[in-house]
Amino acid sequence: MKRIFVAEIVASTGSFIEQFQVGEVERRLKKDGQAYLSLTLKDRTGEIDGKLWDIPAGLTIAEGEFVKVEAETGTYRDEVQLNIRRIRKLVREEVQLEDFLPISKRDRNEMLSELRAALGTIGDGHPGLREALLRMGEELAPALMNAPQPSRIIMLTLAVCSSTCSRSLGLQSESAPITRSWTAICWSQRPFCMTSAR
Repeated sequence: MKRIFVAEIVASTGSFIEQFQVGEVERRLKKDGQAYLSLTLKDRTGEIDGKLWDIPAGLTIAEGEFVKVEAETGTYRDEVQLNIRRIRKLVREEVQLEDFLPISKRDRNEMLSELRAALGTIGDGHPGLREALLRMGEELAPALMNAPQPSRIIMLTLAVCSSTCSRSLGLQSESAPITRSWTAICWSQRPFCMTSAR
């Protein structure tokens, strides 16, 4: 579990060891011709610029990966920057996704309950659609809460499909709360959806 979040890091924070998700990664050259890495490090509260001045042999880091860094705060052009002393890539089991997902103001269980209620409002004239969406919702809801990134793409796809099916059957008024519920849940997961889609 993270102890220090990006929003809490200031120039006077000093040295610390912490986990981050990697944003942009760029290999650059110092004045002496030696290579260094410029990285954007992120968590659920924001992002911060980091510099790895001495690249360990064989190190490869890609956008979207999780890392643990030993770093010290500094400033460059009045902006806080991390001077990275050591860096290690993390495996999925070492990371709590809640530390990196944007926090919704609403509880996800509450949104899922609202979704189930909204699905149940589809009229009796289209029982097949209602039952299919209810079944998919029940099957995929646990995946949204707990599974890795691809499941969140499935949930976003289902949101679009439910809206499209409803419009095609003339259920615009009924589909609105469904679409809002799915979209609210999936939008909170968008960084991981984007990472998985690459």
